[in-house]
Amino acid sequence: MYHERFIVGGEYKRADIAKLAEYPLDDKYPEGIEIITEGKTLSKAAILLVTLDKNTIDADYNDYFNMRGERFRWESQNRDNRDSPRLKLIKDGLETLLFCRLTQFIRPNITRPHTYCGRLKWLKAFDEHPVKIDFRCLDHVANPQNSLADLYSWEPPYRIDHDDS
Repeated sequence: MYHERFIVGGEYKRADIAKLAEYPLDDKYPEGIEIITEGKTLSKAAILLVTLDKNTIDADYNDYFNMRGERFRWESQNRDNRDSPRLKLIKDGLETLLFCRLTQFIRPNITRPHTYCGRLKWLKAFDEHPVKIDFRCLDHVANPQNSLADLYSWEPPYRIDHDDS
């Protein structure tokens, strides 16, 4: 299981994630979601790499934690629909690991590491292009510290009402 390679609340640079996952992550064209495969067909895990505050990047996705970090709302890329192969893998139970950061940079030209937030379980999806997905955070920390606490408490510019059950 890939989640055993990371510590919830630990901070990881993209290169560290790639090394621990033993899988090359695309630095040149990062997509925010990586499917770790063995060969061409066997999917082993999914890694979500999310920057919550989109003010410093050219993206208009609304990703955030709910219920003090027990749930996570994620928006796929615009090209995805609910039948996209990579989303179907996640929905069907592929081990999914969430790495988040508040902003892309600590200061100019110094990239902020991602914090490992744990495994996700797909709860429901709605809309298309992008698909909005609600996940349960399987490794939720009741009393988070440092960057994990900051991520749990970050407020997006807007929220879409949904059922938190």
